[in-house]
Amino acid sequence: MKPAEIDQNITLGEFAFQFELSTEQREDRKKIIKPENTWVAVENKEIASKLTIFPSDIYIAGEVMRMGGISGVATWPEKRRSGLVRELLRAAMKDVKERGCEVSLLYPFSFSFYRKFGWELFADAKIWTLSSSQLPQPAPLEQGTIYRVTQKAAAVLQPIYEKWAVSYTGAVLRDKQWWEDMVLKRKTGEIVVFKNEQGEDRGYIIYKIKNQKMEVKEFIWLDEETRTALWSFLAQHDSMITEVEIRPAVNDPSRFLLADSRITEKRESYFMARIVDMTSFLQKYPLHLKEGEELDLKIEDDFCEWNKGFYSLENVDGSIHIRFYPGHSEKKGLEMNIQTAAAVFMGYITAEQAWKAGRIQGEPEQVTLLQAGVSDLEPFIYDFF
Repeated sequence: MKPAEIDQNITLGEFAFQFELSTEQREDRKKIIKPENTWVAVENKEIASKLTIFPSDIYIAGEVMRMGGISGVATWPEKRRSGLVRELLRAAMKDVKERGCEVSLLYPFSFSFYRKFGWELFADAKIWTLSSSQLPQPAPLEQGTIYRVTQKAAAVLQPIYEKWAVSYTGAVLRDKQWWEDMVLKRKTGEIVVFKNEQGEDRGYIIYKIKNQKMEVKEFIWLDEETRTALWSFLAQHDSMITEVEIRPAVNDPSRFLLADSRITEKRESYFMARIVDMTSFLQKYPLHLKEGEELDLKIEDDFCEWNKGFYSLENVDGSIHIRFYPGHSEKKGLEMNIQTAAAVFMGYITAEQAWKAGRIQGEPEQVTLLQAGVSDLEPFIYDFF
């Protein structure tokens, strides 16, 4: 996008996502938009379609990988179904590959639409709804302290978040700007932190209360002491609220540990992922193969053709050696498309589940190798873009 096209870009976004900016908000938006991160389809000097790239880093299986997020995909109605978004996505994928991104994430308006271009569901979101009477019995802290954060929240929360995020595939590595623009401006409300007796910050909550309803937007804890302390803190609000809505990590065991576990849980499909550069992805991925074991993969990818081909992965002297044979190789291996590869390597489904469902074809011995080789860390992302 050219700088002169920023106003058109904002106008299309307002129409497509049904919001309206004030003059002041529009000027603020123009200051933070980076034209080099937006691709546009232009006809007669007018933007017909657009999308924005959000470059960042994420954790995958405990390793840091470069991510090119896709957001703000919009087209004027009279220009829809003419292939513009396909071409924008193709340009964006070439762009993020050149930037060194291994993966791309997006929040879809339609899962089937983005599957056509190689994205696949990789993370769910959970919402718990419970009455105030279902909270644990309020009790004063026996150890540690709870304190409220009102200034420089990013600097306080970042060390806690980073220790937590490395345990989840898909969690964004938040820098200061990401905290300010993507978290604190969107998840407004109160912030409290639990500090243990050793003086270490071990967890936090971002929450808001309105009309006797508490909404917990982030609930992060690093150990059982912190989890218990933060739940006890929530219970101290019992006289102010009648209902609590919590958005926990998908593997949070707190529901089981409540005295009254008959709460409402809603689980919904959330983010999609795409492997942009399979070779680079495999080079960074901590695949577990024993000495001498060899795993062979045959990947189909009709949208990012550079990924299509045969990959041979072998443990040689304790390190994984990768050989790539591009294109239509006659070599045999576990056959899958790039969507299934993302779902398996990022932990949304197991290799055995994909094989039984017909999403992977190949010998069961190789399926066992793949299943044993991938990380068992849960896929989860707290952010939205």
